Amino acid sequence: TDMQFYRFIGPLTSIVKDGHTSVFPNDDCEWWYGNQSWFFPFLVTCNNNKITTDLCASMDRTIPDGSEIVSINGKSTVEIIARMQPYAPRDGENSSRVSWVMNNFFTYYYCYCVESAGYFEIEYIDPQGKIAATYRKIHLFGFGSDERRLLTPGKKINAVPTANGS
Repeated sequence: TDMQFYRFIGPLTSIVKDGHTSVFPNDDCEWWYGNQSWFFPFLVTCNNNKITTDLCASMDRTIPDGSEIVSINGKSTVEIIARMQPYAPRDGENSSRVSWVMNNFFTYYYCYCVESAGYFEIEYIDPQGKIAATYRKIHLFGFGSDERRLLTPGKKINAVPTANGS
């Protein structure tokens, strides 16, 4: 398929190491992924194999900004970043462009290089350093996405231990 070809040829950017060389899926794939698939609902920062939420792009604010993501759909952040990095354009051995690409286009690289998921099960640590819960929800990417009208509530209840019980 077109996406299999992209996944095969995309890592050449990490071999060529020329900042002017980029590989993207073809227009049909980009259109499909941009219009048909579900996108990861957060803007994030990837740094030192950690992924931190900067802004939630959903009306559901369950996960606070500044939370550290531990895993997405059972994949650790180390695994996710390792799968995405070879596709990011770079200039020689300089990693700043790779970081910039990962931070600015995470949602695209996640669905192109890791998976196009129908839901996101996110394990995270809140900004106070507590493992808060596993969060699972289907999302449409973007503000004003009319989520409430388009999506149905989940079927699983998350229980978070507190001093007063679960």
